[in-house]
Amino acid sequence: MPENESHHDIDNEETLAEQFRKAEGVVNDIESGRFSAADLQTRVSETVCILEKLTRAVSSLGLFSDNEEVEDLPTSSIPFLLIPCYLGVAHHNTTTDPLHRADQLRLAKVYYLDFLKRLRSYGFEFDSKDFFVNGENEESSDVSRAGIKKFTGEEQRERKIARFRKQRELKNTMDELKRLSEQNSGDESILRNLHLAVVKYWQGKVIEELESIEDELPLVEMMKARMKGNGQPAPAEKSLQKGDKKPAPLRPFIITRSEQQKAVFGLGYPSIPTMTVDEWYNQRFGGASSAQQQQHQPDNNDSKAGHSGEVDTEEAEERERARLMRWDEYKDDHRRGWGNTHNKG
Repeated sequence: MPENESHHDIDNEETLAEQFRKAEGVVNDIESGRFSAADLQTRVSETVCILEKLTRAVSSLGLFSDNEEVEDLPTSSIPFLLIPCYLGVAHHNTTTDPLHRADQLRLAKVYYLDFLKRLRSYGFEFDSKDFFVNGENEESSDVSRAGIKKFTGEEQRERKIARFRKQRELKNTMDELKRLSEQNSGDESILRNLHLAVVKYWQGKVIEELESIEDELPLVEMMKARMKGNGQPAPAEKSLQKGDKKPAPLRPFIITRSEQQKAVFGLGYPSIPTMTVDEWYNQRFGGASSAQQQQHQPDNNDSKAGHSGEVDTEEAEERERARLMRWDEYKDDHRRGWGNTHNKG
């Protein structure tokens, strides 16, 4: 893009900072989960546009150089190191159909790795076990081949615990520095330490996100291959064929567990259709629900149990009659006192 077009998007460094703070606010809200699902995607799309403009503007202004250390950076330029990180967060949280989810994950991975490589070039400390990138060539082909090292379950657990503690310490440091910065707005050293703490926090956070992408990508690719193999189009690509009847949309409703609850909720919310779980199942899937099928099962069991009970009763009565008959025969053959004729005992 021509340099004058970048400056047309964002005129000066002051506006640059304002736009960055706007994008950073959205990213922080994403991390804290403050957005609803409906509002999130709109804000994410807007944030991607802002961050892309910021990227062009920062490039045209020449704020960063490959032969600098972090100590050489002006305090006002440090936050802009986070631009590729925030672009990664935005793409990572973009909701799309399964066929395109892998593309968003790869975009996020590229931005995350670019952020980490930029920090490495400025002398930020890294654990050699966190990630590996071919340092001889910084082309995108090497980025696409970069991966996350695998660890045993015990090693992974220890690393996560150590990282969690470090992230918690950085959070506490950030909160304290924010408080001091508000009290001493003119103290540049406090502001610089705050910016560096935020960058280090996201450094650890991005490594976690890269690991999650490495875990998710194979699953997404498997789902994508399965959908293509079955000839199933992505949700966004589905369309009605000619002659197909458009299915009636499902209206909002309250699901209840019984007819009694249906009557109660129906009275309380007359504007919202009310149905039982079984009715909802029939409308959504057709046929009897598992609950309805189970309702018929006890009847069969009861009939079987009743029949079995009758057989058991007849057998018990037969055994009792046989016992009494044997006892009568015994009494006939053994008269009372017959066994004690010698007055013994």
